[in-house]
Amino acid sequence: MSEVKREELRPRSRERKLRYAAGRQRATLYKSRLKDPNAYGYGRYWLVTHDGTRIGVDEQDFPRLTLDDVEALLDAGLHRAGQVTAA
Repeated sequence: MSEVKREELRPRSRERKLRYAAGRQRATLYKSRLKDPNAYGYGRYWLVTHDGTRIGVDEQDFPRLTLDDVEALLDAGLHRAGQVTAA
């Protein structure tokens, strides 16, 4: 079976795939619950690792990652990318 490119996946199925990938790396993927499309952080994501480290939030705790950003982080590996330090 050929590999499906990320552009070909629907947003929900792509998000589901990334949630599963985050779980394999002992992290949880969260999506902003903001309903206003003009709000800062609308449609953005962040990751929380098993030890509580938040990845992808700004200094005011607003999420700032897109699905492309999340995919890049998970493809590189959270631990290998230097995003998470060993506990």
